[in-house]
Amino acid sequence: MFLLFQAIISSCMDNARGDIASRIVQRMAHKRDDFAQFLANLSAEQTADMVNSVKQLLTDVVKNINSPEKIKEISIQFGIDQVPKRGWGFKADFFAVMANALATECVFLDGAAHQPTETIEAWAELVELMFSNVRDGYYQQVIRYLRRNSHCFNSMFSCSSDTDGGDLYANGARQLSSDNIPPHFKSTGHLNQSPVEPVSAPGVVIRF
Repeated sequence: MFLLFQAIISSCMDNARGDIASRIVQRMAHKRDDFAQFLANLSAEQTADMVNSVKQLLTDVVKNINSPEKIKEISIQFGIDQVPKRGWGFKADFFAVMANALATECVFLDGAAHQPTETIEAWAELVELMFSNVRDGYYQQVIRYLRRNSHCFNSMFSCSSDTDGGDLYANGARQLSSDNIPPHFKSTGHLNQSPVEPVSAPGVVIRF
């Protein structure tokens, strides 16, 4: 990341108010109906958890803006931390709208202090780095979860000759394997460099 971009990002965050994460989440709801429904179904505590997780991600990334490796580590962990939210109805598809909302709200923070194209490019580059690793962390954790559950099924039914038990295992395995894992995510659990749906900040396309 160029030093100029780092300076722009730091300058934008100096202008941020305490509600930046809340505005990002609200923009997500405005842009995507299924996320709006997901958000509406959350309890007050769950909503606060969602907002705080976005706030912490942004805070930690900007604090380590000079270290791409640290940003990668933070982003992977954020992706891992979102997996339990699947029980609330969270979907991996929400990462695209999250990336776009984060970039958009943070670009607005610049207040025309820099050239608009430079500000957009700075945040686009950062968001690309962040969310390629967020998705990687998320899918790796989902695969670990599926493997643990498959092992539980194996342990439960491997010694049983009961037909119904075998059918239960087969049905369970099909249900687990049908989780929304992208086809370019191999059995090794590593994300290949296949392109995914792009997201965009104002006037720029971000690919991750």
